[in-house]
Formats: sequence, C-alpha cells, structure tokens
Amino acid sequence: MHARFGLRISRAGVSFKETMTTYKDYPIKFVDVSQYQDDPNTAYFPDLSKIKAAGFQGIGIRVGYGVTIDRAFKRFWQSARGKLDRLPYFYLDYYSYKKLGYTDTQWGEIQARYAWDLLKNDTGEFPLYLDVERSSYGGDINWLNQSSVGRIITAFLTAYDKLSGRQTGIYT
Repeated sequence: MHARFGLRISRAGVSFKETMTTYKDYPIKFVDVSQYQDDPNTAYFPDLSKIKAAGFQGIGIRVGYGVTIDRAFKRFWQSARGKLDRLPYFYLDYYSYKKLGYTDTQWGEIQARYAWDLLKNDTGEFPLYLDVERSSYGGDINWLNQSSVGRIITAFLTAYDKLSGRQTGIYT
C-alpha cells in the first residue's frame, strides 16, 4: 500500500482502498519494465512518450535482483525522469544465497543495501517496491520455505525502510 496515494500496486494493476475518495473515478495506469523490454541486440527501446500519450502516468522500473543490477535499469530510469512518475521495484532473490553462506536475515539486508546503493542519489517519485514472486530458478514459495522467505522479506523491508526513510511496499 502506498500510504500517500492509497494505492495497491501489483502486476494486475493499481487498485484503490474502498474508503479513498481522491482519484476514485480516475484510473491510474502504470506499466512495468525491465531488461526484458530492451533487447540489447536491437536498436529498439520502448518509446516513453508513446506510453505517456496512451494515458500512463507512471512506470515501474526493475532496479535489479539479489546483487545484480537490471541491465536496462539506468537507461529506463534516466529516460523516464520528468516524463513519467517512476516507481522502482526490486526482484527478491530468495533462492541463491545459501551457497554463499548467508543467513536469511543477512541475505535480505544485503539485497536492501544493494538496492539502496543503486537508488540513493535519485529515489524516484514513488518508494521502492519489493517484487515477491515465484522464481523459475528457485522454485515455488511453499510451506517448506515460506518461513525462510518471510525472514528475507522482513529483513529487506526493515533495512531498506531504515536506509531510505520511506516505507517500502510489496509488489507481487
């Protein structure tokens, strides 16, 4: 929940709290992008002015995952500045850290610090959202690993909120 705007943001779109009166009759459209919308082998790059002309007010831009920057993050982030409201999101890596020897809490904190290092000089118009979803690499989040994933999420949110001074959301 984005407290300032009363928005719930998910891959399905943006919905409003039932009690909210501001904007209730006006849909707010966001599109999310990552390296998967920017093929480095072509000259194609999404036309952000066309996205804005189509009625989109904002753009969710993937910052990275684990300790890896999304290869299109900087390009999208800079291109969208001043054109669309930017909402950064960070894909939670809940599966690759055990071979690195970190605890769940350490891995959540490491990812939060990494995301903050990428955003601290330009945090965007919306706070960071943590993208939590099943990974094709790490398998389902289920009863076997949900406690571990929960600890990683909690550590990430707590650390990032402290670093940024803003409330982090969850994007699923």
